[in-house]
Amino acid sequence: MTVLNHLIIPPNIMFSDLYLFKNYKNEVRYNQYVLERVCDASGIPLSTHEVCLNQQNIEVINLWYQQHLQQGGKREPIAEEIAQLAVGDQ
Repeated sequence: MTVLNHLIIPPNIMFSDLYLFKNYKNEVRYNQYVLERVCDASGIPLSTHEVCLNQQNIEVINLWYQQHLQQGGKREPIAEEIAQLAVGDQ
């Protein structure tokens, strides 16, 4: 897998637009359309269009979250869990 180090976030999209949440099965879900727009703008081909946490989506969401924090964004509990998954997979 390609190592990502920066994402291009389209205008009018914020990290909170992902709407990270957990469903009744305690699975992380998010707004797939927003993730697709960020991937398109960054030149990242998506391996799947499912709303699931595969390795690629974990990497993209975590990188975006880190950029969000560096720009003064607030912490988000589910994004913190995803960050832990990303660190564990390295």
